[in-house]
Amino acid sequence: MFLIQAALACLMAAQWPEPWRPAVEAARQAPAGLGADLLIRLAASPKVRERTAKRELLEEAFRLAKGAEYPSAIEGESLLAEALSLGLSRIGLQARVVRRMIAISPVLAVRLFRGMEKPDTRTLACGATTVPSWAEYHAAFQEVLRGADPGLLETQIQSIRSPEELEPLAERIRAGEWTGLRFQQLAGAYGAALGQVDAGPLAFRRAAGFGLQQQIFDLTRRIVKNGGSPRLLIEAWRGFLVRHLGGVRCDGPEEVFERMVAAFNESLLDLGGSRGAVAPIAAAEIRPSRVEGPRRRPPPDFPRRLPVKVDIGQLSALPPGLEWRLRLERFLTPRYATELERSGNALLSAYAKSID
Repeated sequence: MFLIQAALACLMAAQWPEPWRPAVEAARQAPAGLGADLLIRLAASPKVRERTAKRELLEEAFRLAKGAEYPSAIEGESLLAEALSLGLSRIGLQARVVRRMIAISPVLAVRLFRGMEKPDTRTLACGATTVPSWAEYHAAFQEVLRGADPGLLETQIQSIRSPEELEPLAERIRAGEWTGLRFQQLAGAYGAALGQVDAGPLAFRRAAGFGLQQQIFDLTRRIVKNGGSPRLLIEAWRGFLVRHLGGVRCDGPEEVFERMVAAFNESLLDLGGSRGAVAPIAAAEIRPSRVEGPRRRPPPDFPRRLPVKVDIGQLSALPPGLEWRLRLERFLTPRYATELERSGNALLSAYAKSID
C-alpha cells in the first residue's frame, strides 16, 4: 500500500509544471496540517487558473488534513486557540477545502463535507478548559447546503449526536421552502433524532437555551399550520429537557432553565397540543441527580518556543509547526513575498508562491 501511495504521489508531482512543482512537493514533505494549509492557499491563488488544478490541490489538501495534530479549533484565549483560529485544525482545514470546492465542483464539495469530522463536545467535563468550537463546521455546512440536494439536510438530521447541532438544523428546517410532505418528513426526522440526543452536562448547558427552544416552538407551529401533529416533537423536546435537567448538572446559574421550563409548560396548548396530550414538566422531574463544580486545571497550550516577534531568518532556521505557522502569518503579504522566496527554506518559498 505504501509503495502504491508513493508511486501515486510521484505521478501527481510530475504533472505539476514549474514553478508549482517545488511548492507542491514542499507541501507534501511538511507536517500534514501545514501541507494542507499550503495547498489550500495555492488553490485559492489567482496564479493557479485551471479549475482541474485547483480541484486536485484541494482534494489532496483534504487528505492531508486528516493528519493534522489538533481535531478542531478551541474556544478561549491562548496561543493555541490563536493558532487554530487560522483554520489549521483537522476540521478547520477540511472546512476550508469544502468552502473553496463549492465554486469548483458543488457535487464534490458535498461529498467532501460528508467525510468531515465533527467536533466532539458530548463528554466534556464541567470544568473542561479545552472546549472545541463548532463555528468552522457550521459555516461549511451552511455554505455547502445552498443548492445541494435536500437529502444532505436529512442526512445531517439523522446523524445528530450533539446538542450544538440542534439549533442550526432546526432553523434550516423552519426557514426552508419545502412542500408540505417534505417539511413533515424533515420535522419528523428531527423529532426522532432529538429524542435520542444524550450528552454531558457541559454540552447541554452550552447549547440549550431560549434560542433553541424558540426554534422548537416555531417548528411545532409550522407543523400545525401544515396540518400535522406536533406531538412527537413536543414530547422529544420535553424528554430532552427532563433527561438533562434531571441528570448531572454543571454548577452555574439556573434561572434560564427555570424560565425555559416555565415557558414550555405555559406554551403547551399554544404549541398545538391538546390538554393532557403532553404532560407539563414537574419540578421533581428536573431535580438534578448531582451538581458538578469546575475542575481546576491549567489552560492548554503548546510550549512557546519562539519569541513573540520573529524575523524570516529565524523562521527559516526552525522546524515548522503550529506556532511557527502562527508567526509566519504576518509575513504572508506581498511586502515580504520576495524575502520569503529567497529565504533558502523550501517551505517558506512555497508559501511565498501562495501570496496574491
